[in-house]
Amino acid sequence: MKHICFLLIPSVLSVGFPDLTSDASTEKNPFVIPLRRESVPVKRFGRTVSFKTSYSGLVKMGTPSQEYRVVFDTGSGHLILPDGRCQTDACLNGKKAYDMNTSSTGVPINSRGLVVPAGRKRPSVNIGFGTGGVNAQFVRDVVCIAPDLTPTGASTDEQTEQPPNPDLESVEEDIEAMNEEFTVKQSQGMEIVDNSVEGEGCVTMRVLVAMEMSTNPFYYFNFDGILGLGMKNLAVQDDFSYFDVLSRSPHITTSHFGVFLTEGESETEQAEIAFGGINRDKVLEEVKWNNVVNVDIGYWQVRIVAVRVGGVKLDVCNDGTCRGVVDTGTSHLGLPVPWNEDINSQLTSKADDYLDCRLKGGPLLEFELDTINITLTSWNYMRRLPIREGIQVGSTHGVSDAVPPSPDNTANGSLMNSTNSTSNETEDEGNTSAIDLNATNVTRFCRPRTMAVNLSEPVGPKFFILGEPVLHKYYTVYDWEKLRVGFALANNHRNTGPPVDPEDRGVLPNDVELLMQKRQVMMIEEDDDDLSDSDV
Repeated sequence: MKHICFLLIPSVLSVGFPDLTSDASTEKNPFVIPLRRESVPVKRFGRTVSFKTSYSGLVKMGTPSQEYRVVFDTGSGHLILPDGRCQTDACLNGKKAYDMNTSSTGVPINSRGLVVPAGRKRPSVNIGFGTGGVNAQFVRDVVCIAPDLTPTGASTDEQTEQPPNPDLESVEEDIEAMNEEFTVKQSQGMEIVDNSVEGEGCVTMRVLVAMEMSTNPFYYFNFDGILGLGMKNLAVQDDFSYFDVLSRSPHITTSHFGVFLTEGESETEQAEIAFGGINRDKVLEEVKWNNVVNVDIGYWQVRIVAVRVGGVKLDVCNDGTCRGVVDTGTSHLGLPVPWNEDINSQLTSKADDYLDCRLKGGPLLEFELDTINITLTSWNYMRRLPIREGIQVGSTHGVSDAVPPSPDNTANGSLMNSTNSTSNETEDEGNTSAIDLNATNVTRFCRPRTMAVNLSEPVGPKFFILGEPVLHKYYTVYDWEKLRVGFALANNHRNTGPPVDPEDRGVLPNDVELLMQKRQVMMIEEDDDDLSDSDV
């Protein structure tokens, strides 16, 4: 068994927005997949104190095709779906499972792509997401992102009809022939890309089907699985990397994909991911490219020249070893230990009478890259809801390689992080020490959306995670061929709309209860029968 650890809608549109750096006369339009934004309350003592978010879109797999909702995650390297045989709680909470026996194009394989004969034990692999993970087997099948999602050639009845049981010896001969052909092509340096698959955006690729999924983070997902878009070194083999296979297919001519994430503040904005270019309508400026560093590790890492808080340069990057991974699967900023404590302290302030901490203002947080300064305001980096003193929201572990990944583990922390998961609700994570819920003389704080990162070399130690706070403000582009990441101000409501009203203190979401955030009106027995309000 192998062990690998990684840091983790309605239709597909094809739109005519050329990539900013390629020849518009020869390129194809990108496939643009709408992403659904979901929020789930984080609860302490049964009361809402924060929210988690996720962005997911639809892909189809198998013949006849089945639809699955996945998170597109630049911090991991595989397409992972729950297998129909998985019996862990995370697989049985409403996820749609993959059943290879119902797909005429599904084949059991090993990690090298060789077909596993019937009756033989199928190999498996452990994929770690922080201190959680999955145990998965390997299959090869058709995966599609485009409107024509079902390969043609046989009728639906023919595709679903179970073939007769052939002689076992003939089956073994067929498998040996398939494996021999595969081995010859592989020895000649040829990666197998099945261009005979019908349907725009359809490719044959290798997929991981989970036999076990850890409770955290997978139980809390409302989506079915993960489509990893990390560089191909994050995958077991190249043909497990969806975008690597797609980039070698005739379906796209530009080996870029672009990500546009929304904050959910405007009903007219739609999050999306574009394969084969970018949606130029979603950017306000030219893309500024930054080369990927430490390519062999497999993450979309860029060099961080300096970090500044309130215009003051910190000493964390003085030795030139700071790097930041651009991660669509993490809703927070990851800050390396021990420098996270100083940065958090500078960004934290008393909430006073604010109900929305993003409106309160605070020092600018800057990440200076080779070609652009990523500049975040309090609107970008601050948690929305004030947090009462003594309450911890988020993981106590952060992202750490101190604990080996295991499907039995339920601790938080990952690039595909449980802080980015979603469910009907997440109960009582973090610090649950005794707190007087009836106290009136309490202090509330505005705290940043950050988490600790504690990773050893070669990934760490000065390793930042540039998650949603960056991706909400900037459109990001990932160049598979030249291995670089591009940033441009996103054309969204926050970047183009009016400035924040300095008198605005914000409002609470309708379903937020009053433990951590709100001022509660209480009856005090006074001679004059006044009403007095106190902080909760």
